[in-house]
Amino acid sequence: MNIAQKPFPETQILSWLAQLVLGLRNFEDGKFRLSSFEPCNVFFHGPQKLVKIGGYIKDHIPENQRGNACYLAPESINGKEERTKETLWSLGGVLYELCTRKKAFTAPSAVGIVQKIFKSDEHLEALTSSNYSLELI
Repeated sequence: MNIAQKPFPETQILSWLAQLVLGLRNFEDGKFRLSSFEPCNVFFHGPQKLVKIGGYIKDHIPENQRGNACYLAPESINGKEERTKETLWSLGGVLYELCTRKKAFTAPSAVGIVQKIFKSDEHLEALTSSNYSLELI
């Protein structure tokens, strides 16, 4: 296993998760919106690996700029705007990727990803066979 595939320690994952949750709370007041919450908008800084969240805007997000299909909540795909559910779904996708170093949903096209989001639970196998506690997963 090379260093890129070595799992992050659970304590580090929990630290990042806590920082992400606290950071995402700042978006609940409605002054700013996340254009998309996905790994490319999560930045790690310094030796303590502090987390910063990017990809936010001040105005309405156009429908065609909702982000990567891998991190879209089922509610978003169905055209319902439920910010808390959307954010929690995306956070779960980011957390999954931090734990497994893989995207939860992959397919050759966005349509294929959407189909997997609605009918797949294969991503659970990767987590349950991981080195992380049941409390984390």
